[in-house]
Amino acid sequence: MSHFNLLFCVPSIVACSIIFANFSGLGVLIAVLFSVSVLLIQYAHIFYSAAQDIMNPQNEVYATTGSDFNNPNEAKATIMAFVGSFIITIALYFMLVESTTLHGNYISAFVRLLIIATVLFAGFLYLFVKKIQAFYYEK
Repeated sequence: MSHFNLLFCVPSIVACSIIFANFSGLGVLIAVLFSVSVLLIQYAHIFYSAAQDIMNPQNEVYATTGSDFNNPNEAKATIMAFVGSFIITIALYFMLVESTTLHGNYISAFVRLLIIATVLFAGFLYLFVKKIQAFYYEK
């Protein structure tokens, strides 16, 4: 797993959240909730992808063919990124509609998004650690 992805996605996500908040006029609290939520979802996806590499390592293929081949783990990670983004976007849309209808603002929707993101992150991190323990510590 590349530390590059874990570290350098932070400034880009924060910058995008600030731009989003400025153009939408939603405020600092929602920008922070949104930024942290997206960051946790990104980290969840990174741990999911790393777990796929642990479950289906492609080291021998890289050694024999080089870096130019269709890695099934990359395809799964890409598909999961698009499907996951679509599902979270639809869920957030409905949470925003409900939050506006019930409370007149978006805060409860972004708090729920943060809860969902935290659960996803914790779940994928837990699975990642368990797979490392199963494949590397027990052998």
